[in-house]
Amino acid sequence: MRILLTNDDGIFAEGIKVLANTLAPIADIYVMAPLRDRSGAGSSISTSIPLRVDKIEEKWWGITGKPADCVKLALSGHIMPAPDMVISGINAGENLGDDVLYSGTLGGAIEGRYLGKPAIAISCVNGTSPAYDTAAKVILDIFAKGIDNPLLSDCILNINVPDLAYEKLRGIKITHQGEREIAPSASRAHDSKNREVFWLGNAGKAVSITEDSDFHAVQNGYVSVTPLQVNMTAYKHIEVLRSWLR
Repeated sequence: MRILLTNDDGIFAEGIKVLANTLAPIADIYVMAPLRDRSGAGSSISTSIPLRVDKIEEKWWGITGKPADCVKLALSGHIMPAPDMVISGINAGENLGDDVLYSGTLGGAIEGRYLGKPAIAISCVNGTSPAYDTAAKVILDIFAKGIDNPLLSDCILNINVPDLAYEKLRGIKITHQGEREIAPSASRAHDSKNREVFWLGNAGKAVSITEDSDFHAVQNGYVSVTPLQVNMTAYKHIEVLRSWLR
């Protein structure tokens, strides 16, 4: 199996190195990731500027773009043979609930859906001291449980791993997205030239922590695995909207 790895923390981030080393014995690993941190890039792509590609080492490339750019370029066939699967991570910090709308980690995995096989985004809940080794072992567990099951075609698996030693994990739970409060308002500050600048607030607190939510799982020592899809159509509202036209 040929696996493409990407991330939004950058090609030199520790998480992607740990993931590559862990998967190397069981797959043919290719890495294409941004040359710098692209956290918060979501699924955005670069359409008005060209992308520069730097070869870091054999089967490793850094590009000037974003995670989705990396996967799109990798699938083009110009740089590497077509991968069978995309894994994005290991991210330093959680991607729970509404985070999936902004996450560059998810952006890379979502772009991988064109392969028609499961694409994976994997994140460590604690961004300060991420448990990369634990998360990498979880990926091996997921593979052992049959990640290439055809029922998962076109599905993105969003995996979040608690900040625990692997032996202390309580297991894996299949979850749904929780929800967060509205993020704190932006704070005003001044830069070194006394110009006014603004810092956007951190993510809001979790407000949907039902027993089968991603937040509940990681808070209770479980790995959260949430299946995601790209089609965001609110089907239950279609008939209501059609009634407006009638």
